[in-house]
Formats: sequence, structure tokens, C-alpha cells
Amino acid sequence: MNILKSYTFIVSLFLFLFFSCSKDDPFVNLSSTISGETTLLGVTEGQAVIVNVNLNKELSEDLPLKVTVDTEGVEKYINEEDYDNYFEYSNDQGQNWERANGSRVVFAKRTVNLKIRLGTKDDGRLEMHEEFNLKVEPQPTAKNLTIGGSVPSVKVTVQDNEPNEESGGALFERDDQGNFKMLGICRECSTSRKFKEMVDTGHLDPKVAKDINTLVSVTKIPIKNFDAAFDPVSGLGGYVNNANPTQDHWDMSLNLAFAYHDFTKDIDINTGLYPEIAYNANGIFGYILTHEFGHIMTLNLKDEIDHTIDEESCTNTFYITEGCTRPDAALNLFHKAFYDTDEIIPEPTHVSDYAKTNIAEDIAESFAHYVTQDKINPAVAGSSGALRKINAMKDHPRLTQLREAIRGKVNIDLPSTQSEILEFNRTYNGQRISCLNHEAIHKAQKEGKFKLK
Repeated sequence: MNILKSYTFIVSLFLFLFFSCSKDDPFVNLSSTISGETTLLGVTEGQAVIVNVNLNKELSEDLPLKVTVDTEGVEKYINEEDYDNYFEYSNDQGQNWERANGSRVVFAKRTVNLKIRLGTKDDGRLEMHEEFNLKVEPQPTAKNLTIGGSVPSVKVTVQDNEPNEESGGALFERDDQGNFKMLGICRECSTSRKFKEMVDTGHLDPKVAKDINTLVSVTKIPIKNFDAAFDPVSGLGGYVNNANPTQDHWDMSLNLAFAYHDFTKDIDINTGLYPEIAYNANGIFGYILTHEFGHIMTLNLKDEIDHTIDEESCTNTFYITEGCTRPDAALNLFHKAFYDTDEIIPEPTHVSDYAKTNIAEDIAESFAHYVTQDKINPAVAGSSGALRKINAMKDHPRLTQLREAIRGKVNIDLPSTQSEILEFNRTYNGQRISCLNHEAIHKAQKEGKFKLK
């Protein structure tokens, strides 16, 4: 009996000591150093963004973290509808996921790795490659945790997966009714939040569309594609190109930043941009638009260029890359009067420095000055070459009828000074690219060479 009591006492003592020792975890640690694994991430839309956060030591208490999507100052910002409105997190290497409480995720005690997940949406729309900054910040707790280090902001790029045509900005197809359908985006080109807003809608600015459609209705020469660039610190103005060698199928590109920023003023040190203005308030955009239509009016196949005659056979008139000029073509008459002559033409010989680039730019600049100026003084003996060229536009039967038709319907104007129009299509190293060399312009755009210094 005594033996049994002794045995029972020993077993009871063992159980008491065992459970007493294991009841409370003796591990206590309230300090650790937090870090992130990367500062750059890229996913294709529809995939999840997963960020890894690490501690160098296990904590004996849970550590709450605040996670936010930040797009402040991000030009190609992600839209809220393009990602899930909730976060998920995992403390077991992604085997199990918990849904966050708002922006709060929890780094569980006795772990050293936390995965944070945010889903993106494949919406089937043509978009920019969108970006945002993912921020992770430890939050204060009642346990007085001491957390060293930090999680650097992670720049995330969500790549759009829709088919995308080659573009220098946002490429729109224009139908015969004047409707514009977006086909492509230059995802590598300089841009702005205003450009991003236009891309998100999928529509060209109605004011720009109206002015282009009005010019087409007046000139009767179709614009088939329009490439809308938007670089608010750029020397890019625009270009035109006839994509079809046998009929008029014109492409046009314009830097819409000229329509909404005043390049004649100083750059705002807070925004890094030229001051914003109402649509074409200073006339620069309207002038460039008119200049580009000047190219079309002097190089179209309908009235000006005979594409059936090659350079060797073009013996009676002037040949240019686009083809052989017709006898009554404005460019042919312009060439005879100002280029194929031994006459010394009085200064200034050109209406602008940009007109000196080549004969095609010379006549387009002369046309733009003719259309946009309120008064055209007649040329007399001894008049400058610039004034004589403007009058040559007035005297050509197909061009003279355009002036009042355009001025009465299109939002155009002549800039108050010449300085602001001399820089367009000029790279930061001084190279001047013709409006007709669209391939060189696209290349310079992608390389960021139109940035003004």
C-alpha cells in the first residue's frame, strides 16, 4: 500500500512539473530589424504582385504593418479599378493566405518572412504599362516593440497585354465620318498625367478632333491616322507622312502638349512643366497644326504630286521624295521662284529658321504664316524673300481659297513671337528633324532626344 502511494506521488509530481514548465513559452523578444527583398517588381496584368518582407529575428509578439498603393507623382499611374481593393498576406511561405483588414497586415510572432499579395486585373483594354509605389510601414503596438530598419518603397509596373500598334504617342485610326479609334500607344515615350487620362478614356481630345476634322473637310485631303504625342517638356512638334504611295492616305502626329502648356514661359519649379493654358491659348498648337496641313496641301497626290513619274523621267518639273511635282503644283512654282534662280533674294529669305531646313519645310512654314496672319502685305520690288513667299501662297489658286475657310472654322493663331515655334522638331543636341521624316522622329521620341534643355 505504501509502495502504491509512493508511485502515485511520483507520477503526480512528474505531471505537475511537466505541465507547469510547458504552460508558458519562455521565449521573449521585442526587437528586430525589418527589410524588403526588392525595390522593383513587374507583372503582367491579371497576375498578382507579391512582396516579401523579412525580419532578422523572430518576435514574441505580432507586428502589424500598414500597406498602401501610392500613385502620387506617378505619370503612368495605375487606376484603382485595375487592381483588387484588398491585400492578402501569408506567414507560411504562401501556403495559406489571409485577407487583410483594410490596409493592415500582420507579421505573425515566431516568423521571419511575410508575403504580401495584391491582385491585378486583366480588363481587356488597351492601356499604358501602369505603375505605382507599394509602401509597407510597421505600426506602433501596445507591446512596445522596437523595430529597426525599414521596407523600401517598391516600384511596381503592371504591363498591359493587349495588342499594340507602333506609335509615337497614342495612335488613332480616323474613319470617313471623322471618328477616332485608338490602336496603339508608345509605352516607352515621354508622357504626362494628362496624356494618361486621354489614353484611359480611349478617345482623342474633342477639341483636337474637331479641328482636324474641320481641316479635312476644308482641304478634302483625308487624314487616316493621327498619332497624339504629349510631351510637355519637349521640342517635338509633329510630322506628316503619306503611308500609301499611290493614293492620299495621310498620317499626322502632333505634340498635344503645345495645346495645353505655354512654352514661352519659364518651367514651374514645383511641377517641372511649363505652365498650363486653355486649349491653344497662345496660338502655338494651331500654328503647328496649320504647318502640318501645309505639307499635305503641297504634297498630296490629288493635285500636287504625280506618283507615276519616277525621278529620271521628271525632267520638266521639280522632283521630291514623294514624287514628281505637277506643272501647276505649288511646290513646283515655289521651287522655280525661290530655288531654281540666280536672283539674290533680299533678307530675311525665310519666314522662320525652321523654314531653312529644306524646301518642303520652307513652303509649309510660308503656308502657315499666310493662313495665320491677320494681314498679308503685298510684295513689291525689293521685298524680302519671306514676304514674297507668303504672297506666293496667296497667289496660288488652290491655296488662296483655303485661308479664310480655315481661319473661320479652326482654332488657329500666329504665336506672338517667333521664338516659341523655332524649336519644334529640334532635339536637345540641336538636331532639327523634318516633319516628313517620321521614322527619325519616332526614333528620337523613344530615345528621349526631344527633351528641351
